[in-house]
Amino acid sequence: MSTALPSPSLTVSNGVVSLSKKATGIPGFDGITQGGLPRGRISAITGGPGAGKTVFALQVLVNWAKTLGERGMFVSFEEPVANIRQNIATLDWGASELVDSHLILSGVTGARYDIQSLLQSLSAEVARAGVRNIVFDGFDVLLADLEGEQSERQEIARLCNWIKTHGLLGIITVKAATVGPRDLRRIDLVHYFTDCVIQLESGLHGTAFARALRILKYRGSGYASNLFPTVITRAGMEIVTGQDAHLHTAISSERVSSGIQRLDTLLGGGYKRGASILVSGAPGTAKSSLAACFVNAACSRGERAVMLTFDESAKQITLNMRSVGLDLESHEKTKLLLLTSFHSALRSPEDHYLAVRDCLETHAPTSLVIDPIYALMRRDYLFAVMITEGLVDYTKSRGITFLLTSRLEQEEDSTVSYLSMIADTWLQLSYVAQAGARNRALSIVKSRATAHSNEVHELRLSPAGLDLS
Repeated sequence: MSTALPSPSLTVSNGVVSLSKKATGIPGFDGITQGGLPRGRISAITGGPGAGKTVFALQVLVNWAKTLGERGMFVSFEEPVANIRQNIATLDWGASELVDSHLILSGVTGARYDIQSLLQSLSAEVARAGVRNIVFDGFDVLLADLEGEQSERQEIARLCNWIKTHGLLGIITVKAATVGPRDLRRIDLVHYFTDCVIQLESGLHGTAFARALRILKYRGSGYASNLFPTVITRAGMEIVTGQDAHLHTAISSERVSSGIQRLDTLLGGGYKRGASILVSGAPGTAKSSLAACFVNAACSRGERAVMLTFDESAKQITLNMRSVGLDLESHEKTKLLLLTSFHSALRSPEDHYLAVRDCLETHAPTSLVIDPIYALMRRDYLFAVMITEGLVDYTKSRGITFLLTSRLEQEEDSTVSYLSMIADTWLQLSYVAQAGARNRALSIVKSRATAHSNEVHELRLSPAGLDLS
């Protein structure tokens, strides 16, 4: 005997009723919502100007058209259709050919509209084209023309009933800019009538501009309620989330060389493949040289490696490393080493995160060095910890051995303190005054699941390379 479904938005499996969802294809979003947007229901996207509401809505319609072959309608109350077409063409969605066939654009701008009349005209188009998904972009503009809160309540209810009656998945975008009590009340009404509420934010965090996303409400579903950083590129919107790989990925027992034979011995054979290694120390203690030894050893084994530096050119790095016997340029010529540099102040930490990830996906290395990590770990930035941990998760999930360096400005440095907790191995470099000279010293503070030396060793740099006393 078959069981009738309580609603098109619900599914029944083994007697268990659950909410039916449709994956959006927006990187990161389907994970934090446990599957995407609710089928047969209405989702609201709120946020100020420039937060990404329109990009999110268009990206979802394009993804469903391309992956599911579903037709979608985009109704704009603010922007002319010609502008929307141009915006779609500038993004790397390959969606221009979908416009009109699977993505129907409609502009309702510059006029006062009766919502009932508007919905009647849209009903005919929805039926004719077989529309499955619909977006009302800038719906607050239409509501602002109504007289009083009661009228707004009635028209929001009318719109929601129309969407559900036609069996559509609906998305409405509403500006969250508040200039008075009526604006606040309008947002409350939208939250009340819709089933899923996505809040987009944008603004300065310290000295960095950032966008962020938070799920405020999701009826009948669990979700991650934290604030997540978002990035808008030519590929569209992406939500930067951690993968928790450090909780679930087992570190390999295989060892890879640090590039210094005596350090390998102190570590019981070298770094563990797929592990994260933190090298901290004051300026001038040879953090970059130790990192370069690691990528040089990887390339000498015939493996691919990526070394990313900040605020110092790749040419300067190769020149500096020649003084300690490391020929990184030869590995660049064989394409085994990707050595590149970024300007730390020109991008936000999440932009840097995506740039690093793109390098890894393009070059497919077994080893990664970021020297130093401060561009992703700005002290005044809200998402620094989440982004850095997300990068550690990403490398672990792909078995990439990840070495990062960090300046140690003082004994109780909060950045180093946090990084030392998530790193599998921590090497600390320092200066030791002895016999009238200042020498470099290296100590292994920790190395998980490894019997390692607890002694402090002198680190020597010479034209022949790096070595330990």
